[in-house]
Amino acid sequence: MAFAVPVTTLCLCVLLLELMMGIFSNAFIIRTILVSKSRTRDLKVIGNILLVLAICTLCHSCMLVFNTFTYLFNDWIYVFHYLFYTVRFLVVYTTSSTSWFSSCLCFFYFVKIVNIGSGVFMWIQMHINKVISWMIVVSALVSAVSSSLYIVELKKHFARNTSATIINNDQQHVTNQRINPNLFFFFNCAPIFIMVVMSVSTAITLMKHRQNKSSNLGASTGINMSIYSSVICTMVYFAVFYSLTVVITVLYSLSIFDTQHPAFWVMYAYINFYPVSQSGFIIYGTPHLKKAWLQMLYSVKCNGL
Repeated sequence: MAFAVPVTTLCLCVLLLELMMGIFSNAFIIRTILVSKSRTRDLKVIGNILLVLAICTLCHSCMLVFNTFTYLFNDWIYVFHYLFYTVRFLVVYTTSSTSWFSSCLCFFYFVKIVNIGSGVFMWIQMHINKVISWMIVVSALVSAVSSSLYIVELKKHFARNTSATIINNDQQHVTNQRINPNLFFFFNCAPIFIMVVMSVSTAITLMKHRQNKSSNLGASTGINMSIYSSVICTMVYFAVFYSLTVVITVLYSLSIFDTQHPAFWVMYAYINFYPVSQSGFIIYGTPHLKKAWLQMLYSVKCNGL
């Protein structure tokens, strides 16, 4: 089964709509955090993580939009090889760094909520600000290294296939990504697996805390319980979402389906839905972001009326 050209164009338009929503939602997070920082003159470590993650995800969405437009307009711009390599580097870099920065966020929640009787873990809890700052730096460096290795491998592949065009070569490279599964796993799936494990552990710990709170208070209502429920839902969403992301990423990288097959577009739509869905979970699970979002919607509603 294959899509006709008009249907393919419609799918690309849907993908662009998803990405534009991701750009808007992450721009909202960036603006809200920067406004909060300008008022308080201070930014907590969670604010730093969310700010870096939102900026990276915003750039990732922009690069995916650029890729989609070049697909619509026959990739004419890729006759410039340096531009092609630059775009590929930025796409891979933003993809990898978004995953690693997200794992830093999950690690922060994990350290803050889960209690482990270990001297090393207690030291991490006491120095969480420095640890997270260094994790962000290391994540950026790891993403840069992985992106550089991708470009080096891509150039070698082009050198072995001089008769083909640069676009076809890149498609072949993506198809043959399974040649180096260990490298692919570490740079693409490893951070997502980390997020899944930490999200599940954090959600289980929060459920136990809520159960203990309920038994001590004799009721399951109140502001504390609502906060617990909100955070639990967010971490459960993270766990389910990241688990699906692992499966979709592996299937997509193996190029099991042709580009005209409906399953290919379903997977591609899920990958493009990543920015807006993750930002939605973050807004829902962060009280001041959720409050600012509701205020914005109320303002839009009032102005619209």
